[in-house]
Amino acid sequence: MLLIGLLFVTFGPNYSRALIWLLYTTKYSETAAPTVLAWYCLFVLLMAINGSRGTQAGPQFEAFHHTGITEAFVHSVAGGAQLRRLNIELLACGAAYMAASLLCVRTLGGGTTGLVWANCVNMLLRIALSYRFIDAHFKRSGVAVGFPASGVLPHAVVLAAFATCFAATAVSERLLYSDAPKWLVAHCAVGACCGLVALAVVFLYEKSLYTEFRTVISRDHEHQHQ
Repeated sequence: MLLIGLLFVTFGPNYSRALIWLLYTTKYSETAAPTVLAWYCLFVLLMAINGSRGTQAGPQFEAFHHTGITEAFVHSVAGGAQLRRLNIELLACGAAYMAASLLCVRTLGGGTTGLVWANCVNMLLRIALSYRFIDAHFKRSGVAVGFPASGVLPHAVVLAAFATCFAATAVSERLLYSDAPKWLVAHCAVGACCGLVALAVVFLYEKSLYTEFRTVISRDHEHQHQ
């Protein structure tokens, strides 16, 4: 899930205007719509982090690897008293979301973009709550270091490749954008090349993901023939 979120935040912001231009021409591509869509890509990444899976954290975190969704993991291992306290904290997150919405939309004048900012704030708070619980849970289980946040991140080379692709496509949009349709072809060509590079790096350094994907496909194929 984290890799999907990284794909969104790497290519989405720099192609939101191109997508809207392709669908609606300049009628909407010159409005706030591309900005809203670009910020929403960040929100997708935050949702992916909240539902990230670890591949390098070690065997002691196997349950977290297979559960995959942090809040689902929290609810599956928390006791009754812990869940009641967590629900109160989530209510506080809801209140913070409403306050952030008013601040971003009215005070900061963010409009629709402000609503996306508020959702990002809400998701960050939920991530923090889940991480705090998961860290404490593993410490109680005898893992001295708790839950290593770095364990759920992709390989450093993968992160570097995504960062490079983001920079390349950002430069491409800035240099190539114009009213002529040919800018879209050139910009998409840059994105396609960067996408192929990113996928190749993911394939080389995240082989476990490819193995699990093949396992899921084979299981679905077996179920269809039963």
